[in-house]
Amino acid sequence: AFDAVLRGVDGEQILVKRSGGEEKAADLGELTSQISLRPVLPGDTLRLTLDLELQRAVKQAMKDVFAGAVVVLNAHTGEVLALYSKPSFDPNTLGGRRADDAVQAYAPQVNRALHPFPPASTFKVVAALAALELGIIKPTTTYRCPGYYDFGGHRFHCHNKYGHGEVDVRKALRASCDVYFYH
Repeated sequence: AFDAVLRGVDGEQILVKRSGGEEKAADLGELTSQISLRPVLPGDTLRLTLDLELQRAVKQAMKDVFAGAVVVLNAHTGEVLALYSKPSFDPNTLGGRRADDAVQAYAPQVNRALHPFPPASTFKVVAALAALELGIIKPTTTYRCPGYYDFGGHRFHCHNKYGHGEVDVRKALRASCDVYFYH
């Protein structure tokens, strides 16, 4: 994203190589004075805000997770303190002779922390809090989860095809019951 800012601008210079037997061209000075050379412009600097210790802690916390992502931001400044995606891959393996093997080994190569995914179950916490705050549900409100929910002529399935049975908001969050949140 910051490549154009970091790259800067390449400069130009003119070098003239002459063989020993030639005389100096009379118009060389005039020719080079008419060419406007572009000076080298260094790129801007970019200060990263990643916290190495926090990054290590996030990686350790994700060690038993098959797939997922963690993004830790400073709520006051928006600084990115940690960014982790699992499974991860080494992009350096994607170059050279063995690139085709590496592509197959790491497909799909998605940085889950940077590419949008539907909020899915993470949004259930927001929905539950909003429903509780608005009085739509109480902590004791239950719904039966048979593994699906019929609505508008369509059947929406829970991730647990056998269902969760009677579920209150706490159990719905713990089990990530889709049917509870369809209600």
